Amino acid sequence: MSSSVTETVWQRGRFDARGGARKLLFGRMYEDAAIELDAFRPGGRVVCVASAGCTAMRLAPSHDVVAVDVNPVQLAYARHRCAGAPSARGAAARFMALARTFAPLAGWRRSRVRAFLDLEDPAEQTAYWRRFRRSSARETPEPTSVVTRTAFDSSLDRTWSSLLYYEQISRRPPLLLHLLLPSPIRTEGKRSEVGDEVKCSYRSGYLVKKVTCIEDRRRYGFEVIRHLLGAMRRDASAAERPGCTTAPDATAPGDHER
Repeated sequence: MSSSVTETVWQRGRFDARGGARKLLFGRMYEDAAIELDAFRPGGRVVCVASAGCTAMRLAPSHDVVAVDVNPVQLAYARHRCAGAPSARGAAARFMALARTFAPLAGWRRSRVRAFLDLEDPAEQTAYWRRFRRSSARETPEPTSVVTRTAFDSSLDRTWSSLLYYEQISRRPPLLLHLLLPSPIRTEGKRSEVGDEVKCSYRSGYLVKKVTCIEDRRRYGFEVIRHLLGAMRRDASAAERPGCTTAPDATAPGDHER
């Protein structure tokens, strides 16, 4: 009898779906090792997950610790930390730093997070979270404009001819996009002229994008005119989520804005 086990991100050592060498996922852990110290009598043998080595180092002075991990990079890192090496920043910390940058857009301001973390009673935390959700639903967010710029090692013509909607990319999206956006399935329709409409289908519904501007080899714009995603059961009004892809000036090939 044979069995197969699906490889997890912990064993693969990568949060993204790309191939390549394993990475350090966790440079520090913020678990409370006091729980293990209270649960296991001094001098006994304890088996724990190595991870960043934090729990193992807290237990080691008073216990015989065996630390294990499915990611060899984490195991080697924990061993080096136990030997006195300094801590390093892992992929999880970099991801959380990026998430904190955008958290205020969802209402998670620093003062609000601090007030939540100061609560110790789970019932109070639950009530606080429910109040936050109700108040967020009533608030009308201020218009937000986000511009990102990325340089590609590619000619202007090749870059322009390779423009795709997010939903047209066949490989699995990076972790951040996978967490924040629904999983795309396919696209239907033309997108070569102003006024063209493309239906983008997801596992949780669909949305329709309308091409609003095309400036050859410089700018490609669209807006979302209808959507039915997740719990949303009605079509949205036009221009709820505008988007624009901007190609570079002819005088500066290789610099691209999105």
